[in-house]
Amino acid sequence: MEQASPGGESVLISWRSALDLDHLEFHVHRSVDGQALTRLTEEAVQGSEPHAYLDARAFPDVPLAYRIEARGPDGAVEMLPATLIRTIPRHSLAQSQPNPFRPLKSAARIRFSLVGETHVTLRVFDTSGRLVRVLVDGPRLAGDHVAVWDGRGGGGAPVGTAVYFYQLEAGAFTEVRKLVIGG
Repeated sequence: MEQASPGGESVLISWRSALDLDHLEFHVHRSVDGQALTRLTEEAVQGSEPHAYLDARAFPDVPLAYRIEARGPDGAVEMLPATLIRTIPRHSLAQSQPNPFRPLKSAARIRFSLVGETHVTLRVFDTSGRLVRVLVDGPRLAGDHVAVWDGRGGGGAPVGTAVYFYQLEAGAFTEVRKLVIGG
């Protein structure tokens, strides 16, 4: 039986097989988002049960499927059933829309997703790192959220045409993206 346990951006795959006595070695294969399987192991996994392999190059928020190739002493190969990991949960910050935007005609919508309830801070900075405005500062529930920036600073005055950065802090997670105010 196979198991896959997500941990951050890695996945630990472990398995036992009633056929272990007949198999000398195993290889781990992975499919990303329904694509063809790719062998991850260069050297065969050997040794006693349970067998394990850490996929440290897993893709967050992408469907992954794993299969175990069991190779017997006679060279015969058997593919053991797949284990599917739907997503590796983590917070995320999307690119603002529209980008660039014109404050008199629209506002920038900034989407972010949280995997659990946490304190969130979403700030806008200019290119020199000065704080322009705080859009969110407080607890938020797990799920999808949208913050809107109207192109104004903390005092309510419009900011100039330029490049800006917005930063999401959610617990230990931090991500920064760029947005542009066009003329």
